[in-house]
Amino acid sequence: MTRHSLLCLSAVTHALTSQIAVAAILLLASTISANTNATTTEQYSVNQAGGVVSGTSYDACGYTDVFLLVAASGTHNLNNANNVALAEVIRFDSCQNLLTVADGFVSGITLSGVSPVNAVQLPQSIRASGRVPLNVTVYSTQSGNAVNSYTDNLSFDLGLNLIGPNNNFSGTTKNSITVGTSPSTTVYSQTAHDNESSGVASITSSTLSTNTLTPPPLSRAEIDIFKIRQITITRQ
Repeated sequence: MTRHSLLCLSAVTHALTSQIAVAAILLLASTISANTNATTTEQYSVNQAGGVVSGTSYDACGYTDVFLLVAASGTHNLNNANNVALAEVIRFDSCQNLLTVADGFVSGITLSGVSPVNAVQLPQSIRASGRVPLNVTVYSTQSGNAVNSYTDNLSFDLGLNLIGPNNNFSGTTKNSITVGTSPSTTVYSQTAHDNESSGVASITSSTLSTNTLTPPPLSRAEIDIFKIRQITITRQ
């Protein structure tokens, strides 16, 4: 990668810290109205329970990441819960000096295994299916400017089983995506204050497809409960 094609992904790694990246965006999914096309700073506070999965593939020009979160999201003890899904696909192409960011959310997905009754403990299994509308923006990694934008959809069918022990986390996490050099441009950033319980999950079934992108196979999964979540998101 040359200096002019510099891509900096601060705190977005290819390990299963996807719960940081994806969980940050879930709050977009849990809102009734969120403008994902404008430059905005938004703050949310909800409780949620569900699953998060991710995968990464590499080739001669770069890599592709996919994140998918499915959850029941609502207020205290998941009262007034809504079944939501969030998807994000990131493609970095050093051959063309392009970064493609596709994300979106939808409510009303088909989701089983999560309900207000079991919101205080990790679900043992989750089944989810639906379609997430995606806003796709293509950035030049040289200038940091958006060079194209369009819409797409991610169709998914997912099954998860809890296999790992419970892990608890309480604290603040941050991530951002920055493109370009001299000057650089931060196109996405988030700060999350979480009180979380999670466990490693097996992926019992998965199907992901879009019209214009190629999501990699899913390889990492967790089942999570966020008892307190306060997130600030800025998009440009």
